[in-house]
Amino acid sequence: MNNSYLKRKAIEEAKYIYEDYFTASKTLDTFNSVPGIEVYNIPKYYHSTCCRCLNPHPHNEKNYFPNEGFVCDDCLNNQTLS
Repeated sequence: MNNSYLKRKAIEEAKYIYEDYFTASKTLDTFNSVPGIEVYNIPKYYHSTCCRCLNPHPHNEKNYFPNEGFVCDDCLNNQTLS
């Protein structure tokens, strides 16, 4: 297997994980808005894998791009890695 295949698969997996997490967060917010129902919250920020350098970083929604996935600040600031 070559690196581009592995990178593409990692990006696809990261997108699915983010979408599942985002859906779960919205569902929990909906349940928590109903009086009498108490659901534990998932922390808003947790570690995500950058789709460019494949390193874990604290997750930030402003660094998520639908066509690419999560990109860390280092990779955003250094476009030569892309």
